[in-house]
Amino acid sequence: MAARFALDHPNSAYARSLRAIRARLLRSSKKPRGEILAVVSALTGEGKSTFASNFALAAEHSGVRTLLIDGDVYAASSTLAYSLQRAGLLEVLPHLALRTRQPWTPTNASSPEPSLLGP
Repeated sequence: MAARFALDHPNSAYARSLRAIRARLLRSSKKPRGEILAVVSALTGEGKSTFASNFALAAEHSGVRTLLIDGDVYAASSTLAYSLQRAGLLEVLPHLALRTRQPWTPTNASSPEPSLLGP
């Protein structure tokens, strides 16, 4: 599976490249923790989901607490690659807005919510 290539082949050139990218990002960062990385592109089929999945798995495997959010509400490639059946981004954001009684915006996205969909 392409979404797990770096994890399944940790000594590959691709896995080494992911580790090098992560190291460069860490060196260039002003904050030591809580970083956000967005992978975007204007075109389909350029490997955004493959890169994001492999980068997230490589970071998690090296001990970094990692959250991969598949923001592609149309294709949901990462969600499909891992056969996830749980709530997705479109299901979670409206619940967050209802529970916090304010519309979701990137500025209030860090509101502490222990369970977005639970009681």
